[in-house]
Amino acid sequence: MAAEASVKAGTRKHLDAALRSRAAFWALFAGVGGSVVLAAAWHDARVVAIGPLATIVVVAVVAYRHARSSAELEFFVALAPSLGMTYVGADQPWGVTPLLAAGDRRRVEHAMKGGGAELGLYTYEVRHRDTRNGTERWDPYHFTVCMLDVAPSMPSYPGVYLRRKLGLFHGDDWLRHEHCERVELESIAFNERYDLLRASDQDEVALRELFSPALVDWLATHPLAPGFELRAGVLVVWLPEHVEEAGRLQFFMDAARHLAGAVSRQTDQAATTRV
Repeated sequence: MAAEASVKAGTRKHLDAALRSRAAFWALFAGVGGSVVLAAAWHDARVVAIGPLATIVVVAVVAYRHARSSAELEFFVALAPSLGMTYVGADQPWGVTPLLAAGDRRRVEHAMKGGGAELGLYTYEVRHRDTRNGTERWDPYHFTVCMLDVAPSMPSYPGVYLRRKLGLFHGDDWLRHEHCERVELESIAFNERYDLLRASDQDEVALRELFSPALVDWLATHPLAPGFELRAGVLVVWLPEHVEEAGRLQFFMDAARHLAGAVSRQTDQAATTRV
């Protein structure tokens, strides 16, 4: 099964089919017919005007939700093999980095696994409670994440966090509870794009050795501007949105594997130096 170029394209296809289906026809027929009957029974002409419109809106909303759900599943199931992965569906995130432990509840949707990596649409939610009336709301924060196993890096990299500069209206800062120190590199373009932070137990020399001039230039100019967190032998590469386009997801996976390669090479070099 070939994947659509995006979830959006698949949704359009499924929505068109749903609106042309017999189920949609009979739902509209029943809604409009029921409105006429009720209008006559209640002697209220407004029902004739409002009823059909309400029926159309309900049918369209239900059809869209069904179309989007079907398109998402179809898209990711078909995409996984092209990325060398297997589709596994919903999954729980590995809460070993600050991003994957953020918020009050977390989930990964449309997870795909393969080659020591997991790719999926990650969401964490922050609960806000109004003590005056007892109500609460959940604010969601969406990311596309790729989690890679880089276990040999544990001794050298206990905590490296790279993220895009936070804007004025940046939403939730999931690193605010971490004891981190900001590190400036000798690249204006890099420093204007990213915040680089290290954990209190992260050796700064090792961190600077990881960020070679070639890697710094690559990060400063990459079109996706990926962020990453490296902790406890897990590399989490992320984008601050749910990516639902095949081309961008392939590009993102290539970027994640490039970063994993850079971590592995520097880890091997550090191990050789210690010997």
